[in-house]
Amino acid sequence: MKITDVKLYRISIPLRVPFKTALRSVDSVEDVIVEIITNICLFVFVLLICVIGGYLYTVGQVKQIDAALHISKAIMYASVPFTGVITMYYAVYNIVRSVK
Repeated sequence: MKITDVKLYRISIPLRVPFKTALRSVDSVEDVIVEIITNICLFVFVLLICVIGGYLYTVGQVKQIDAALHISKAIMYASVPFTGVITMYYAVYNIVRSVK
């Protein structure tokens, strides 16, 4: 994957009640949302294309037999939704890790 452009977005969420310490008073919380948006986009893309699309394509290939291996092509295409689920797991893992 080649990164061609990086955009950072700062958000500021105002607190209902200011948080006061001995040093200062905090009225809002600021954060950068680049990694979270990237992982959410990855999650949605993988869910739609790999998992759902791969599952529908795999189900459609159940009756088709490979000429060389003499097995159902669905066995080979089942790797697409399987790897999609693994990719979704790591996307959620990275989202949770970046929020902590």
